[in-house]
Amino acid sequence: MVSEHNAAEYGWQDFRNALRRRWRAVLLFGSVFLLGGGLLNWQRPIVHEAEATLAIEARDSGAVVPRAITEMRPATLNEIRRAEAALRSSTLFLEVARDCDLEKKWGMTDRVAIVSPLKKRTRVIREDHSNLLNLAARDESPELAAALVNSLA
Repeated sequence: MVSEHNAAEYGWQDFRNALRRRWRAVLLFGSVFLLGGGLLNWQRPIVHEAEATLAIEARDSGAVVPRAITEMRPATLNEIRRAEAALRSSTLFLEVARDCDLEKKWGMTDRVAIVSPLKKRTRVIREDHSNLLNLAARDESPELAAALVNSLA
């Protein structure tokens, strides 16, 4: 590199020449980072995911919906949103913890404390413009992931 150049005028040729002169240091640092990343990835546990899809049947209330509503009235959830809210409730997660015997498997004694990690391991996704709910559960054990989804469904 020419020492009289301004830093803003350095080009790709100067960068390539600098790397070529310091190839041992580049190789050493690159190898350390590559091996370190591989070691961290190798030690990470494998997480399995099980999925299920629920089709929610909409009940016909039989009530006639007026075209224009002039009075205030409470709004209610439709069937799909009601089912989604029920699937995310802590009461259901307590039942899932009891059904799958998570106190022993996860080594936790407090049933209420199990709800938080259980909520982090499960997902309920409502598909737009359809009556489908997708359930997913993740765990290091594929059997437990499947049992969690089946218990939720």
